[in-house]
Formats: sequence, structure tokens, C-alpha cells
Amino acid sequence: MSSTLTTGNVLVVDDDDSIRRALRRELSRSGFNIQEAASGEAAFNVLASEEVEVVLLDIRLPGLSGIELLPEILARWPHLAVIMLTGHGDVDSAVACMRAGAQDFLQKPCHLGELEAALSRAVEKVRLAEQKRDLAARLTEETAGANTDLVGGSEALGQVRAMIARVAPTDVSVILTGESGTGKEVVARQIVAQSRRAHAPYLTINCGALSETLLESELFGHERGAFTGASERRIGFFEHAGGGTVFLDEVSEMPPAMQAKLLRLLQFGEYFRVGSTEVRRTDVRIIAATNRDLAEEVRGGRFREDLLYRLNTVTIAIPPLRERMEDLPALCQHILGSRLADVGRPVSISAQALEHLQSHGWPGNVRELENVLRSAAIMADGGVIEPGHLPAHLRHAEPAGTPSLDEVERRHILAVLEQCGGNKAETARRLGITKKTLYSKLVVYGRHTRGDG
Repeated sequence: MSSTLTTGNVLVVDDDDSIRRALRRELSRSGFNIQEAASGEAAFNVLASEEVEVVLLDIRLPGLSGIELLPEILARWPHLAVIMLTGHGDVDSAVACMRAGAQDFLQKPCHLGELEAALSRAVEKVRLAEQKRDLAARLTEETAGANTDLVGGSEALGQVRAMIARVAPTDVSVILTGESGTGKEVVARQIVAQSRRAHAPYLTINCGALSETLLESELFGHERGAFTGASERRIGFFEHAGGGTVFLDEVSEMPPAMQAKLLRLLQFGEYFRVGSTEVRRTDVRIIAATNRDLAEEVRGGRFREDLLYRLNTVTIAIPPLRERMEDLPALCQHILGSRLADVGRPVSISAQALEHLQSHGWPGNVRELENVLRSAAIMADGGVIEPGHLPAHLRHAEPAGTPSLDEVERRHILAVLEQCGGNKAETARRLGITKKTLYSKLVVYGRHTRGDG
């Protein structure tokens, strides 16, 4: 058996007992799992009860012929592949079967290697189609459960909406920057929803959550045997999302070798499956997101400068929650009204509890707010979140009115500076701002000293 042969579950439908037995014997030795049927009725019984990927169907059968069975099989089991077995005088009929949906036809007697190769191709086709269906189902599930709303009327959020409206109708690559939890994926979905690719596939992947091998396989796909555990061919995100959009979260965490492959795709629309030398082409839009300063990553040798130029056609900076605190009441109402359905009952928030929330700096941004509200909603037996239902660090805060945005920003920057032991370069990196911007703010706060440490 060829080392590249993909084996699978095959139903042999032939009224000749000797042919069925011979095929079972030889194909089983090659690794195929063989079921048998001597008639159309028997074939339907097997298909209804067994897992079958390919049907090897003789054209001449008692009762319903293979030509008559073919459309009935494909109507009831459309994901199967059917290969027709023909005699010397049945070639015209076999061609008609191909037009009716059969994947291939072979003349009897056929060479075993030829038969194995045809079955292997059919199994691969069935499994690739199944992968596409699984990806599509995953996409539908993610989209149905996704938060696609940008909630709030602040000027900062208005600027983001304006940028989305400007960039969405184009096909340019976009980088979304902002701290963790600010809603970068929400912005990405808004861009897609307003684009010409709105009804095409949209797939997301976290570049920092997977090993290099798995990330490459997920994005570009792989051939059978490309690496340990690659037991069958797999299509990748860039192939499945052709005509659509791929969202690369935490793109700054992408390994250097992967950065080079992504650059080629952005430059030429070309890529290779892992383990293949065949050039493949795709048309996808890339939206990337990061909570790091990519220019600083380039200077540190961690990110390719040419890739940054390719990705950075347009940058949209997502403001942290502390810079749009006027949106907090609307966000709370939205989260409690639509994002916490699993709590099982309607929940609102009191004015006193809201004051406590408004006194917090929200380093985890909207994601932190949603987690706080979820926890509080579970504790709020009466359906109203009160200060006592909030986590201790919020419950004990002094709700002395809402501080100014400048004061909230000052507190946060100085807190991060203290966490970094006074290291300004690290502070700027964590805040997602340049060192120049940090130095300017520290001068205003009266905390500027020379040096990075």
C-alpha cells in the first residue's frame, strides 16, 4: 500500500459474490473498512446503519440498476462519494453517471492500485468537505453568539465608528490596537458587517494561544503526513475563508517563520499547505489586532518591519474604558440586558452600585466590566445589583462621584509605572503608548526623570 494512501469506510455494491469477496479481501489488506451489499435495497440498509464515506457501485444490478440507484443515494446521503464500476460496454452509461453526480468510474476488471487510488481520492474529498462544513458550522455558532455592538455615545467611540465606516467598504488590511478587553474583535466584526465581504466566511484565530506547528496548520492547512499526527489532509483558514475575512488576534505573538509566510500571502495572495510544494492562491482580507506597540516590537527584533507595513494600511485605536467613562451606564444596561442571558432572570443595577463602578479604573476594560456584572447578577437575588453584590475591591471604593477622565488616566498610568518598578519603556509597552507620549504625560504629572529605569 502506498504511504500516501488515505483509507476510509467503503460500501461495495455488486451482485457478484466473488467480486465482492475479492474486493473485501484486497481492500481490507490495504486498510479500508469494507461493507458489502448485493442489491440496491441491501445498500440502503447498510447506508442507514453504518458509517460510509464512499460507495463503490456496479452499474448492472438486479432490480434497480446502479444508474437508477445513484440519484437516490445522493439525494438521501449527499455527502457521500460514489464511484461507478462498469463493464466494457457501459462507458456511455458511466459518463452519464458522472454528469449525475458520481465522482469517478472504473472499468472492470480494474487494477488494484488504480482502485485504491480512486478510493483514496474519494475519501479525501469527502473528509475535506466535512471539514468545510465543520468550519462553516463553527463560524455560524461564533457569529450567532458574538457581541457585535459598539455601545456608547462618547466622542472617543464616535471616532472609532467613523474610522470603521471609512475603512469597511475597502479591502485594505487593518490593525486594531488597544488594551486587552477593549473590544477589538467587536470592532473587527463591525468592519466585516459593513463590508462587501459581510456574507462571506469570517474566521478568527488567536496567534498567541497555539503552538507554531498548530498555528501554521490552522491557517495554511496541511497534507497527510506533513508532521507527527497529521493523519489526513486538512484545509486551513485562508483556504476556507476565500472571499471573506480572517481576524488575527494577538498578531504580535506570531512566530518569525509564520510572519514570513503571512507576508507572502499579503504580497502575492499565495501560500503553501504544510508539507506541500503546490502554490495555492486565496482572496482574503486580513484584520489584525494587538495590545502591543508594534513599532516597538519591530525595534526589538520581535516583529518584521515589512510585515508591519503590509498590515498597517489603516490603524484603528480602540480607547480603554477609563477614557470613555460616560459610556459606562449604557454599557451596564446593554450587558445586563443582552449579554447575561445565562443568568436566567432580568437584572438591573442601582444608582449606588453604578457610582462604585464609575470610581474604578477598569484595567481589564469592557471584559472586566462584563465579568464583574456577571458575578454581581448571580448574587443579586432581588434582581437589582446593589453595592453589596460587587467584588470587595469595588465595594470598598469611595464612590465620591465620577473623577475626570484626566484624573482616571493619571491614576492608571502611575499605577502601571509603579508595577513596572519605574521602568518607563516597560510601562509604555504595557499601556500600548509610545515612550514619547508617556514622557509627556509624566512631565505634566511632575514625575519625569531621565532614563528608562
